[in-house]
Amino acid sequence: MDSGGDEHVDTHAKYHGVLGFGPIDQAIAERITEIHSMLEVYPASPTVTLIVEYDGRDSARWFVTVLRRLAALVRDADGEISCEYWFGDDPPKYEFYTIREGRLFVQHAELVRGPVVAVDATE
Repeated sequence: MDSGGDEHVDTHAKYHGVLGFGPIDQAIAERITEIHSMLEVYPASPTVTLIVEYDGRDSARWFVTVLRRLAALVRDADGEISCEYWFGDDPPKYEFYTIREGRLFVQHAELVRGPVVAVDATE
C-alpha cells in the first residue's frame, strides 16, 4: 500500500488509532464527520480526541484519502494511526500514519519474528 499505486482487488486493511488536536470549532468538527462517518470526534477543551477505526477492503486506498483530507483540516495531531494490511494469502504488512503541518505522513514497517522458544511453568 505504498504511494506507488498498488491497487489489489483483494486488499484488506485494519486501521486503528487515536489522535489528539485542537481546539476546533463546530464547523471543522462537522467537516471531519462529513469526510467519513466512521471518524468519531470527541470535542473537549482545550483538545479534541479523534478515534479512527476501520476494518475492511481498501483496494483503491480510499481510506488513505480520508486520512489525507483529515490532515488538511486538523493541521497537527498527537498520536498515530496504525494500519495492518494484506493481499490475499500474503503475510501482513504495516504502516503508521501521523499528521503534521496539514500533511499525512506514513512509516512503513515489517514484523520480524524471532525464534520459537518454550515457555516453561517457572517463567
